[in-house]
Amino acid sequence: MKQAQDMSSRAASKRPRLITAAAVSAVMLMVLAAPAVGVRIPEGGVVPSGSTFVIHFQVHEGCDGSPTDMLEVTIPESVDNPIPEAVPGWVVETETVPTEGQDSELRTSLVRWTGGPLEDGQLLEFGLRLRFPDDPGAVLEFPVVQRCGTDLEQAWTGADEAFPVPTVVLAERLTVRDLIALNEAVDELVAQVDELRTQIRDVDAVNLRSRVTDSESASQDLAKRLDRLAGRISALEEAAQG
Repeated sequence: MKQAQDMSSRAASKRPRLITAAAVSAVMLMVLAAPAVGVRIPEGGVVPSGSTFVIHFQVHEGCDGSPTDMLEVTIPESVDNPIPEAVPGWVVETETVPTEGQDSELRTSLVRWTGGPLEDGQLLEFGLRLRFPDDPGAVLEFPVVQRCGTDLEQAWTGADEAFPVPTVVLAERLTVRDLIALNEAVDELVAQVDELRTQIRDVDAVNLRSRVTDSESASQDLAKRLDRLAGRISALEEAAQG
């Protein structure tokens, strides 16, 4: 069954818990290591478990150089209430199937955008607002079919290693306790930096050479920790928006 809509406007006391820290680290690593494939999820592939969150399918390649005029996204069964983004110049359709174990209820199983066309080498994002299950650590696959005219089609399903299936990892949700721990960790780092600056300022010329190496090492360590905290704060902001 299809429901077509023509959308014309684009609508720990000093540290967080270890699981949360690992989830935040995963966000940063996946963002940095995200492959430059033709269809991908630019959010880094990590979403807070049990949240309502918007992900995007980013397209910047055609099919063997031909422009894209259709994008189909298969919705995992465990994901609820998909709401597609209105993309100017594209028509969105949805397909539904009976919910497993509840034949009287339907769920959206596929979202399709047709229009454009999007020329090869140009970038466009197709958004979906979804309610994700509360299952930390779960990996959800979103198979995508990209079509270019009537003759060319590319399936991003993982059947070919060159065309990986877009995936989302469900990360543990951050709590108020995590926010408090992050705040305390920032305060601790600021105090350490101030102390280090005082020590460097008070060192006399005779001892400076012997201590400069230790000071530089400590500064580098603090810089890395601040970078990690910045990544955690960014993940918190994204989770709050969800």
